[in-house]
Amino acid sequence: MPKSPKFGEITTGNKINILIDGYETFNLIFKKIAGANSSIYFALYDMDPSITFERKSPLLVKKENVKSNGNKSSNPKIIPTLQDLLIDKARAGLEIKIIVWEPNKGIKLLPNKNKKGLEPRNIKLNELNKLTKKNKLKNIQIIYDSSGPTLISGHHEKLILIDKKIAFCGGVDLTFGKWDTSEHTFSNPLRDTVQDEPWHDVHLMVEGPILRDFIYHFHQRLYYAISEDKKQTRKKIKIPILNTKRLGPYQCYASRTWKGFDNSKGIFENYKNLISNAKKNIYIENQFSFQDKSITNILINCLKENKKLKVIILTPLNPNLPGMIRSIISHMSINDINKNLKRIRDTDPNRVGIFSLISQNKNKLNAIKQIYVHSKLMIVDDKYITIGSANLDKNGFRDSTEFNISIISSPLAKQFRMKLWKEHLGLDISLQSEKGQNFDEGFKLWKQTAYSNGINLKNNSKIKGFVYYYNYEEMGLPKPYLDAIGVNKFVIY
Repeated sequence: MPKSPKFGEITTGNKINILIDGYETFNLIFKKIAGANSSIYFALYDMDPSITFERKSPLLVKKENVKSNGNKSSNPKIIPTLQDLLIDKARAGLEIKIIVWEPNKGIKLLPNKNKKGLEPRNIKLNELNKLTKKNKLKNIQIIYDSSGPTLISGHHEKLILIDKKIAFCGGVDLTFGKWDTSEHTFSNPLRDTVQDEPWHDVHLMVEGPILRDFIYHFHQRLYYAISEDKKQTRKKIKIPILNTKRLGPYQCYASRTWKGFDNSKGIFENYKNLISNAKKNIYIENQFSFQDKSITNILINCLKENKKLKVIILTPLNPNLPGMIRSIISHMSINDINKNLKRIRDTDPNRVGIFSLISQNKNKLNAIKQIYVHSKLMIVDDKYITIGSANLDKNGFRDSTEFNISIISSPLAKQFRMKLWKEHLGLDISLQSEKGQNFDEGFKLWKQTAYSNGINLKNNSKIKGFVYYYNYEEMGLPKPYLDAIGVNKFVIY
């Protein structure tokens, strides 16, 4: 009899597809949902069934709707919404289960809740609920889950399971404002109207033995959302033994945050181990970088002990935190981030670079927006990758439910890092070049590009790529846009 697997064990033979930004992510999710044959499962922080995955300009759609003989088509091409897809699949007999976090009553009283992504989910899914009942589709199940150990913690994972053979996880939510191309242009009519800023994110599609941890986590979440009984959830739901063939070359493992369930396989422990064992370099993209003091201390100690270690941290200039409210309730604030990032930077400014992304209006060079960095990513020593839903804050490590996948692969890690750096730096760097192969040379490029972009802003000139210093004031560089948050300044939203 096969040995019963445990959550978080390293699996081999996996196929991995790393997706950068909403365009790549939404297109592939649309394709895989459209091709589903038996089941579609969601465990989500947020969901709006009225989103469209495909984006085309009105002019392109108009051209497609004209036949080759010049006559208008009687059947114009309609881009389906997520809701359209799910109703069609339910009518075809597929099993569809949706678990979505519903902010509790206390959160609904907070000011600016809609701007912070804390609006009620049941309103967003109301139309899907109506259509489900109208069409008597008993194979669509929607569960709203408000459980969480603190007022502001929630079920934050962005997990999709299709036919129990394909899974997605990462930072991209299935809602408005998350779609963007990697060009991150200042203005893009294909972005959602609620989304003023360009948006950067990363996501994963996986196939292979690692699916057992996705299936296990989803069914535990489903059982607990209904029963609210942790003991029975642990007892009833076991990790499945999958007869999965080797689908790819990659080793990977899952980690999660979930009080009472994550045990030693938690995301914090994974970050701690990866950072503590780093030999040469660490590259991080995170929405709430080092709000958590514990992981900050771990990185600082590693920098002190290992004088060869270099670190690049990419984070938004204006993190989307509820400021004063969260600072009082659960010690999460912009001040925490700024203070901890400064401590890391001050450990050795020659080996630490902290950056943000900005987009310039090419027709009006003094018009700048931040590119919102929403990714939750770390690459260590060009070998270890971890991607998922967890921010480097107390929610990500302790109070919310989160799901991450880590991959062990030197070729993939380096290829992925360079694809991101090409996007951010606006440079044609190849893996064959010295600057592509060598993290230290790339580290210099980040600093040079961020500084020269600051000088170009001073001179009202065109910037290169998107990179800017997070600590622009310390570097003697101008504020990139009017409401950019200065480092170490307290802000009340």
